[in-house]
Amino acid sequence: MYPYHNKIKQRIKNNELIHYEYLDKYKDISPCLLLHFDKEPYTRPIRQHRFLEYEELFKTLLANAADNIANNKNKPLANMKKLLIILTLLCSFSFSQAQESININGVDCDIHGSAHPERPEYRLNEYKNRYHLPTKSDYDNTINLHQLMTSSDEDAFPIDKAVILTGYVFNVKMGGVETCNCKTKDAAYRDTHIELTPDDQHTSPEYRVIVEVTPRIRAIMAAKGIDWSTETLKETLIGHKVKISGWLFYDAEHKSQAYANNPGNERDWRASCWEIHPITYIKVLD
Repeated sequence: MYPYHNKIKQRIKNNELIHYEYLDKYKDISPCLLLHFDKEPYTRPIRQHRFLEYEELFKTLLANAADNIANNKNKPLANMKKLLIILTLLCSFSFSQAQESININGVDCDIHGSAHPERPEYRLNEYKNRYHLPTKSDYDNTINLHQLMTSSDEDAFPIDKAVILTGYVFNVKMGGVETCNCKTKDAAYRDTHIELTPDDQHTSPEYRVIVEVTPRIRAIMAAKGIDWSTETLKETLIGHKVKISGWLFYDAEHKSQAYANNPGNERDWRASCWEIHPITYIKVLD
C-alpha cells in the first residue's frame, strides 16, 4: 500500500543505511528526516508525520543489533564490524532524539526551556537549543565577524543560516541563569560564553562578538570524546586564534548592553546582539 516506505524500511533492515540527519528543510519538505544509504538511490527524505514509525523501527533494530552481536561472537570479523557499525548508528539516532528534551537534575527541559508559551522567549529558545549540525547548504559564507560586530539590525541576517568565523578568543565564561536551560544553576547545563574579537589588539566591548556552547551540543561532543565544558574551553581557547562555526542568532534581550545599539553606554559589554548560538565546530588555529 505504501511502496515508497516499504522499500525504505526493507533497505534499512538490509543494513544499507549508513547515516541520517534531521533537517529544518530539504527541498520542499520541512522538517525532514534525511536517510543516507550505501547504494543508489543514496538519499531518501521522510516527512514529519512519519518520524515516529521510523523511530520505532530504529528502536527495534537497536535491540536486534545488540542481540546479533552477542550471538555472533564466533562469526567472521567482517560480520561483527558490520553489526557494530549498525549498533553505533542506532545509538547515535537514539541519542539525537533525546536532545529534544534533556534531564536537568531530575527535571525534563525541552527546547522551549522554562519559558511560558505566550512569552517571546518560548519561540527564541527553540533557536538557542538547536542540536542539529548544519549541512553545507545551511552556511552563508558571505557573513563575516565584522558584519556581526557592527550590526544593530535584527533583520540583517537570517537566523536559520549558519556561519564560519575566524577570530581571537578574548574570554570564556559561564553563561547566566536562563529560561532556555530551565533556569538551572548547574554549570554542566548552562551555556558557555566565548568572546570573539578580530585580534588581540581590539578587545574592548565594541569588538566582542558572543558565541555560545549549549548543553545539548556539549553533550553531543562529549559522546564523541570531545570536552566542551566551560573550564576546558577556558584553558584551551583564551588567547588563541580560532575558527568557529554554528547557527546565527539575534539575542534582542541584550540591546541595552550592546555597543552597536547603544554606543558609548558604560554598561556595554558586547559588540552587538548578533551571536553564533549554538556553536557546532571549534578549531584552534595557532
